[in-house]
Amino acid sequence: MKVTLVRGRAIDPAVNKVAKTLSQNRYDVKLLVWDRQNTLKGKNGDGYTICRFNLRAPYDRLTALFYLPIWWVYEFFFLLRNKCDVIHACDLDTLVPAILVKLVKRVKLCYTIYDFYANNLPDGSFVLLRKLIRSLVAAIEKFGIRFAEALFLVDECRYEEIRGARINKLVYIYNSPPDYFEAKQGQQPGTRKEVIVFYAGLLIKPRGLEYMVMAIENL
Repeated sequence: MKVTLVRGRAIDPAVNKVAKTLSQNRYDVKLLVWDRQNTLKGKNGDGYTICRFNLRAPYDRLTALFYLPIWWVYEFFFLLRNKCDVIHACDLDTLVPAILVKLVKRVKLCYTIYDFYANNLPDGSFVLLRKLIRSLVAAIEKFGIRFAEALFLVDECRYEEIRGARINKLVYIYNSPPDYFEAKQGQQPGTRKEVIVFYAGLLIKPRGLEYMVMAIENL
């Protein structure tokens, strides 16, 4: 079975883990990514093929919206030409073209939400306008979910974000690193006295990192 994964950012261990796992289970996998900062060098992943769209654009800024239509046009024609049995779109910035190609070619569509777009839009000065935009974006994403044969979320808490959407099948795939432990030389597990807090993700304000710092700074 041929699977085409689509991601709107190039540096993302989560989607690469999915591509690797599928390829290890004998799926023919292609990964299309929007390489906005020209960070990818190789054309092949671990058993799968990486295809890049090289239009330079910012990450996680409102100005990225101006580049989005160009990316959607490229994604649409790429998926239209590409032979696959399943399209696997990741986040709202890849969903719309994937739905259109699904309807045209009558292939299966899977959809992963790593970040619900409405809750990750940048804060602004105009509260009412921000609420209106977030409500509109949330409605678009919830409507698009109905076209996917399967929806993947990264944990159960995320269900509240998409409550009310028509979901055909819901599966949770945790976005966690591989299980391994490497003790430092001469250090026995469990002997370290200080607490280590580890955060994996974007270093941006909406992630609430300042609240974590406030919570632990006096411990």
